[in-house]
Amino acid sequence: MTPIPGWYPDPADPDTQRYWDGEQWLGAPLPVDATPPPGPPPAAPVSTSPAAPAAPTQSGSGWNSTWTPPGAPGPSGAPGPSGTGPAGPSPSVPGASGAPGFPGGPSAPGTQQGPGFPGGSGFPGGPNAPGAPGAKKTRWGQQQTLLPPVPPGHIRVPGSTAVMPIDTTRLAPLGLRVLARVIDIIAVFLLCLVVNGYFYLQFAEQVGPNINDILLGKETLSAEASRLNWIIFVLTIGLWFAYEVPGTANSGQTLGKRIVGIRVIRVLDDHTLTFGQSIRRWLILMLPSPAVSFLCGLPLQLADLLWCTWDRPARQCLHDKAVTSIVVRSAAVPVTGGPSSEPKKPR
Repeated sequence: MTPIPGWYPDPADPDTQRYWDGEQWLGAPLPVDATPPPGPPPAAPVSTSPAAPAAPTQSGSGWNSTWTPPGAPGPSGAPGPSGTGPAGPSPSVPGASGAPGFPGGPSAPGTQQGPGFPGGSGFPGGPNAPGAPGAKKTRWGQQQTLLPPVPPGHIRVPGSTAVMPIDTTRLAPLGLRVLARVIDIIAVFLLCLVVNGYFYLQFAEQVGPNINDILLGKETLSAEASRLNWIIFVLTIGLWFAYEVPGTANSGQTLGKRIVGIRVIRVLDDHTLTFGQSIRRWLILMLPSPAVSFLCGLPLQLADLLWCTWDRPARQCLHDKAVTSIVVRSAAVPVTGGPSSEPKKPR
């Protein structure tokens, strides 16, 4: 995917705008309220003269001296040598050759030394700009990166500066997603009743006589009751894994999604998730579960499931963002496998 070139506010100076070509900023900045040209800025003419332009000089000395730009007449009215006034720059005056922070000095704009000017240290084009050889790292060990803004209706491609549009017309409605999740919960619960039925009865016999004291915290579970509790928990997690992960990797659908007609796909290429991606997506949803009984994981799971209600434009839950997946209507995309597999033939 390629980013969208265009004119955007300059991150180094919000009062100006520059042209972003997808990889770097081009041309000189323009005022932010100015109307930019329709395309990229024209390339600067390359000088064929072997002599470099002379730096601005000044006449007189001290802070009250008068600056004389290149080519301007000196105080006597006649142009000085090399297009400057007759009085050369004074080393003791700001702006003289070697004075830091002024034109002609070592920290002047364009010398790639000044820390506070475009082209200086840490700015685009400077020696410490992100991506430049020997670029300095920030305090936390990460290079500063200037990313173009994300236009409305687009999302950023993970691991790059590129953005891509999202077709919101094929996204699954929120009501269908909620209905599919309810069906999946009921299906997993019925599976647990069948597989864990014997252990449920054994656990009830262990805690039944002292259930009130256990709920009030006066007694703890016996060793046998704790063992049965762990068996039930592990089998429940295993059943949930076997129910959701293979179906998501194979066709992008669990039983609930198949019934309501929605599917999980990767946003980058419309393929179904790989098995590893399906596991990562399920882990984000499952990990808070062990802490639900302690009222710690419930807020996390609710935040994950409800994230799609305000996420725009892709309407992703947190477990979708982990693998860059989206939920669409089944009729919106064909069933296709991973990046190395052929599209599945309809049965």
